[in-house]
Amino acid sequence: MDIWQFWNSLLLGVIEGVTEFFPVSSTGHLIIAEKLLGITEPSLFFNVVIQLGAILAVVVFFWKRIVQILQSFVSPVSTSQKKTWMLFVAGTIPVLIIGALFHSTIEKLQASVHVVALTTFLIAFILVWAEKKLHHTLVHGVKKSTLKFWDYIVVGIFQAISVIPGVSRSGITIVGALTRKLSFDDAVETAFILGIPAMGAAAVFESLKLIKEPAGLTTALLMQTAVGFIAAFITAFFTISATLPLLKKYGFTPFVIYRIALAILLLFLFPLAL
Repeated sequence: MDIWQFWNSLLLGVIEGVTEFFPVSSTGHLIIAEKLLGITEPSLFFNVVIQLGAILAVVVFFWKRIVQILQSFVSPVSTSQKKTWMLFVAGTIPVLIIGALFHSTIEKLQASVHVVALTTFLIAFILVWAEKKLHHTLVHGVKKSTLKFWDYIVVGIFQAISVIPGVSRSGITIVGALTRKLSFDDAVETAFILGIPAMGAAAVFESLKLIKEPAGLTTALLMQTAVGFIAAFITAFFTISATLPLLKKYGFTPFVIYRIALAILLLFLFPLAL
């Protein structure tokens, strides 16, 4: 790993950590950054594993809540605990199915900055809709304990949409949780925590692919991935604490403006060939 690879990996890790939990799409920003940095053959393994670094920050930040969920898996002692892990599984199933069935298509989509521009633009309007139509839920939503198995399946379906680059896993999952009338605080926590098994499964899948094709598993790639992973973890940990206050104070509006501006900028930087 040379010095440029180090700085590129560090920068991509920071971008991942900053953007993972805001509704702007970390994957989309990684694709854009790699294009601008001249990385012609970006590693999906690298991108997935540094996202895992950001997800590890969630585990550390919400460690008490994670312990409660794990306890409900191992030895549920109440109906509420049994319900917790069932709902956790329900919210994860859709994205695992979609990811497995359409993996090759997803890889192709991640090669297109124009897909990122389109989804960045379209999701901005979904966020506008969510803020306008679900405003009452933002303030007076219900608690997680009142949700049913089907409710979390619906939230999981929303999360599954995020396999399309540019969507924003956290953003679309928060919207999905709000449609089930979940309170805003619980919607954000649910979106963050549901990312753990989803991104964990993606990292395992990409790792198994490299084990089967060891030629792609170079020392340089592992070192770059380690740098990006650490950078993503550190920046994500501090970003998480800022996300909820910012979303509660300003809503989705600043991110809608940012997404629309970014989509327009991308079309100027990478014009479609007519």
